[in-house]
Amino acid sequence: MHFRKLRKGIAFALMCSLVLCSACGKKGNDTETDSSSIGASDTLSEDEKNYVYRFEEISISEDKSEWSINRDTISSSSDALYMLASSYTEESSVQKVFKLSGGATEFETIDLDSDKDANYNRLTCDDEGNFYVIKEVWSKTDSDGVAEENESAEIEDAEADETVTEEGDSEESGTVAFEEGSSTTVSVDSDSYSDEDDDDMEMSSFMVKFSADGTKLWEVPLLESDSDSYIQDIDFVKDLGIVTISMGKFSLYNAENGESSELLKRECKDEDYYDGSLITGRDGVVYLLEPDENYEEQLYPFNVSTRSFEEKVAIPNDDYYGYLYAGKSYDFYVFNPDAISAFNVGDDKTTKICDFTASDSIFNYADFIVEPSEGNLYIYGDIGDGEYEFCRLDKVDPKDVVEKETITVGMVGVYDMVRKQIVRFNKTNDKYRLKIVDYSGDSEEDYFSYYDKMSLDITSGNCPDLIVVDYYMPWKSYAAKGVFEQLDSYFENDEEIANTKFLENVMNATKVDGKQYVIVPSFGVSTCVGAKDILGDEAVTLQNYEEICTQNGIDPKEGMGQFFRESGAQLYTSAGSDFIDYSTGKCNFNSEGFIALLKMMKNFPAYEDLMNSDDYDYEKYESYYRENKAILLECSFYDYDYYQATKKGYFGKDIVFNGFPGDNCGKSFIDPRMQIAMSSSCKNKDVAWQFLKSFLSDEYQSKLDYGFPVSEDAFNALEKKAQEKPYYIDEKGEKHETSSSWSIGGLEVEITELSPEETNEFATFIRSIDEVSTRDSKINDIIDEEAGAFYSGQKTAEEVADIIQSRVSIYLSENM
Repeated sequence: MHFRKLRKGIAFALMCSLVLCSACGKKGNDTETDSSSIGASDTLSEDEKNYVYRFEEISISEDKSEWSINRDTISSSSDALYMLASSYTEESSVQKVFKLSGGATEFETIDLDSDKDANYNRLTCDDEGNFYVIKEVWSKTDSDGVAEENESAEIEDAEADETVTEEGDSEESGTVAFEEGSSTTVSVDSDSYSDEDDDDMEMSSFMVKFSADGTKLWEVPLLESDSDSYIQDIDFVKDLGIVTISMGKFSLYNAENGESSELLKRECKDEDYYDGSLITGRDGVVYLLEPDENYEEQLYPFNVSTRSFEEKVAIPNDDYYGYLYAGKSYDFYVFNPDAISAFNVGDDKTTKICDFTASDSIFNYADFIVEPSEGNLYIYGDIGDGEYEFCRLDKVDPKDVVEKETITVGMVGVYDMVRKQIVRFNKTNDKYRLKIVDYSGDSEEDYFSYYDKMSLDITSGNCPDLIVVDYYMPWKSYAAKGVFEQLDSYFENDEEIANTKFLENVMNATKVDGKQYVIVPSFGVSTCVGAKDILGDEAVTLQNYEEICTQNGIDPKEGMGQFFRESGAQLYTSAGSDFIDYSTGKCNFNSEGFIALLKMMKNFPAYEDLMNSDDYDYEKYESYYRENKAILLECSFYDYDYYQATKKGYFGKDIVFNGFPGDNCGKSFIDPRMQIAMSSSCKNKDVAWQFLKSFLSDEYQSKLDYGFPVSEDAFNALEKKAQEKPYYIDEKGEKHETSSSWSIGGLEVEITELSPEETNEFATFIRSIDEVSTRDSKINDIIDEEAGAFYSGQKTAEEVADIIQSRVSIYLSENM
């Protein structure tokens, strides 16, 4: 598995993008739905039927072991698929190779060495079905650093079996032995091995060749350049041999006898890290998949004759390439959470192959996609709740796709949590099918223009049956105009829901004029936290922010740590309640409170100015709160771990939840991860409700992997769990203790169990919040555009406030 580093230079950009794209999956090519047809179609379109596949699960093994497989341990020959799999328990570990021959529906099992100190990783195979793996053997060393019994016994066995020539080739066909002491050993990496005797352990690394039936053909020590590094990938290259990659160094091992040599060296952009993978295309050409200086994946063909990589080839840029999977029908396949796409080298765009939602299937993540022969497509990956499946995909003839009446679900970007529930609903309903209408499509328009398109449909009578609501929609206005269905009667009349208790503050905060129009499956909270010994019971407000900073010897420009003027949207959340009355459509931006907000914002530096300063170090701001150099830390809480990390790591003492500085108060907000509404024009309201309430079911609420549940029972269970030592439940339902830590300002914070007093304090705070954050992007843009004149000294705060008041008033009159 390849892991990428997060560079500091792009961290802020990523953080900002998460605000817009949280929980959304990027759409690939051919995904946009024509909104003009919403409500007119009773089934999948003819085009969508072309992407429907039947997923047939194939059991990897009949035993009850849970096998771990990843993309580096799978390869295919001309007629079979090979997978190196590992199964780990507290008592033992087992590794096997599973083989699936063309047309077969069951795997064959190939046993490897049972040496408990041996570990196999990486696998590739040639056209004849021989496969090659990396073998690592751990052994104790004596006081002189010489490997003891395990390794020497293995060497002696090899010497006894074979006669070694000076060149290292055995006189027996296809087998290589080696002399004692010729194996390469390296010290144990503390990240990969942990034991009380780890200082006395060394690792010997080998390349091993097996025949198609599992007979070992030869075994040779790795080159020192390979054994001293982490081998990221291996691949069989026809007419050349087995090529390995380690830290930009490429080595070659002869397929006939294992003879090794250094092949070439790639310049590493980061001396401590290199990311590259080898992929053999359907034309037999081997490609290097490698990120460029902008961390965008590029493909470089390998020239066997010159033994070098050529210039990169053109690939489509309309999809995200976490990894590419070689195919037979196409050069490469690409995985996204909603679809499998494909392309050939030189294509401008990817071509959608399989739509998971239309096929009533879920794959959160694909460890690999493989096509051993043309038309035979397989996928292995995570289907949710810790479950993995290996499936064969069979294309369904469009004329055989089952006709169902369609209920449309409109959203901007595909929310993963919604997509999963849609698939579950479609699998169990033989009459109705939920269909996603993604307004973002694959266009390159401005992000907020997608909401304009959705708003036009909603207000023009072309509204989807269900609407996924987020921050950037004036949904309260839609509710007030009667566009959304009132849900109170559904809650009251549904026996399953009527007896379920939900968090009253969350339910009430999301009502409009006391009526329920949306459901909120899960949520977080946004607030600002301060040290109790500094703030006590006094709230930091827009009016007293500078005074409290000055009283405590804190520079107001650093009073909120690393906070920029561009971060103003977080403070503008108060604009939704302090300066706007959405029930009347009136605003009050020329008030003393908003003028105080502008003056407070002027304290903070511009993002570019701070980033370009010579002494900028983001880690120093994390320690400011422990050093009493800042008073407020802006936080978004979605679990108890971050609460614990904030208290222990940022402050190291008791904290208070101040909230964002507001007009003579501090304000904290409920942040719904997602809200869903039903259109009042929906023709199948009872069916749509069945889908909506699935998000409120005990099963859904109790299995949330992120965010706080809205169910009382699930919320209380989460609070109780926070009082236990961290643990996880495995696939067999067994409980295992685990550990994790946060690094904050150079301090390592271990996550442990919380006291009942701590969890009660945090839970009580969450239950006290009675407002939902309002993030109207249009109003934020108006404030940002006009406030600059005040920050630069061109206008007074009062003049700018008057202009903002005028512009927002016009906007509200046109949209409320």
